[in-house]
Amino acid sequence: MKTKYFKRIIMLLLCIITVFVIYNVVVWNQSNRKLINPVLLQYRKYFKLDYINCNSEKKEISYGLVDKYIFWGEKKCKLDAYNDIRLKLNRYLEKNPDYYLNNGYKITIYFKLNISGKPSYLHISNYNETVDELKIYNGFYHVSGEPMSGSNFENISDYAVFDGIKSLKLDQYVIFDDVSKLTSLSSLEYVVIGGTDSAEKQKELNEVLPNCSNKMSKIESQ
Repeated sequence: MKTKYFKRIIMLLLCIITVFVIYNVVVWNQSNRKLINPVLLQYRKYFKLDYINCNSEKKEISYGLVDKYIFWGEKKCKLDAYNDIRLKLNRYLEKNPDYYLNNGYKITIYFKLNISGKPSYLHISNYNETVDELKIYNGFYHVSGEPMSGSNFENISDYAVFDGIKSLKLDQYVIFDDVSKLTSLSSLEYVVIGGTDSAEKQKELNEVLPNCSNKMSKIESQ
């Protein structure tokens, strides 16, 4: 009799623990999705949420958005929509000052091709680690481009859509087509670019970004 009673108690405790865990997972997921939900609602035709990774101890969170198009030549999201997404995220953080991610969290949004195992081709964040000291912004003012064949943002002129950003990091595969278009990025403070020919690229950028305090920091190609 005591054994049956004990088993029932154990079963009840397990049920309570399970419900508690499920509840916390749901609450955690809902809380983390508050930032990204407006983006998914407006751009669900082009992107789907792949993952949310959160480390509360390190105060880091990242979201992976996957392109919905599968075949080359399919209609992709227009370039200016990425900046609209960035501004939409900024508005949410501004309108919700008590939202926990405003409390010193490093937030990154990764855009990925819909191919298994492929890395991101672009990410936007509220921090800049390319300078000597970590700089956390009060919104998404950093853009990093790592384009690949078939993705958006293969050309440097494409990044002109990000009016208002403060830092820009581009890898060696970004094509230098019409650099003059970057003159629209009047708020830009830092530019970092990779590749063995970065000295030539630095000269080009210095001409079009005279007010950029840290025009170029060379990073070696991988």
